[in-house]
Amino acid sequence: MLDERDVGHVSPADEHRADPARQVPDAYDRGYRSWPVGEPADLRDWPIPAFPSGAGPDRRREIAMVLLKGLPVGLARDLLAAVGPSAEPSSEGSVGQVLGPLRSAFEAALEWTAGSGHLANRLPADLWTSTAEFASACTEQFAVRGDVLDLPDTPPLPPLNFSGPGWLRVSYGETSGSRSHAPDCRVLKSLSLAPNQAPTWPAWRLNLPGTDMCTICGGPGVAATPALLGFLAAAVIWEHRSGELVERWQLRACLTMLAEAAAARAREVEPDISWYENVVTELLADPPGERGQEACQALTQPDRQYRKLARVKQLSALTLAQDRLEVLEQALPPHLRPERPMRLSTRSSLQTWYKNLTEVCRDEIPHVEMLLFSLPDEG
Repeated sequence: MLDERDVGHVSPADEHRADPARQVPDAYDRGYRSWPVGEPADLRDWPIPAFPSGAGPDRRREIAMVLLKGLPVGLARDLLAAVGPSAEPSSEGSVGQVLGPLRSAFEAALEWTAGSGHLANRLPADLWTSTAEFASACTEQFAVRGDVLDLPDTPPLPPLNFSGPGWLRVSYGETSGSRSHAPDCRVLKSLSLAPNQAPTWPAWRLNLPGTDMCTICGGPGVAATPALLGFLAAAVIWEHRSGELVERWQLRACLTMLAEAAAARAREVEPDISWYENVVTELLADPPGERGQEACQALTQPDRQYRKLARVKQLSALTLAQDRLEVLEQALPPHLRPERPMRLSTRSSLQTWYKNLTEVCRDEIPHVEMLLFSLPDEG
């Protein structure tokens, strides 16, 4: 039996009223509202946002139950209050202020759950910023008990296009062009796919230098599944509480998102670490800095322009270029390494080696030269 302390002194009027002005509680893992959503009564009388397909109230509630199942009842109700039609700007620390930014993710997830297959690729960038740190905090929470939660290794790329964890999966559209598209982008025409039928990449690939995101569709995106909504809600609450103790439901949300990403990786028959992921990581490990541009120019600029350089500068640039090409060669698996020229002391032999090495990587890392020589992303 729950007594008054378990309920937390919540009055009956407050318990059954959607109030975005109410302060976010210190915990969702205590009391009656910590029970996971599992029955229609858990969301009875709570407002369910309408969505473009025009489904009726009963159908909307059915979809909301699928979307929110397993989350603490209190969190599910607060989410509904924050994204509902009556939600207005609220005071600092209120349900509306903390959870209100999840409105677009909630609506996209409702559509996904209804079978429309929406992506979360147009979510505000600041909604992703705490997710990587939150996932790391989950590993630390397990470590406190002497347990181990291994997050997938991803290359340490700057968040040029995506600031969430690199192990998340994004659905993309296959195209022969240079731009990255969502699978249902209208530019793809006959090649367009429903997001839930499309192939996926690890999200870190969106941050490769030179990645050109389609401005029409917003580029590849994470599927707006119930797992994603739970993960984002867990990260938002964790950030609001200044990165303090991670609750059990938040650990579950992180593990569920990890499992969903692993399932997508299994469908693509990907290893834990791909060869091209290893190449990116190795090239980022010890970048050449400002001198990288000189090394690149020594291999790519016209002969007339190259000959204008002082001999000392020529040798310095070529030496650095050779060093970087050797890093790339060693990062490649042996069966992909092109034959090394007999002599690497000449510019022409280094140019040939550079061309052969980069061509091996071109399909998976289209702008590998930007990683090789730390070239600025013109993006």
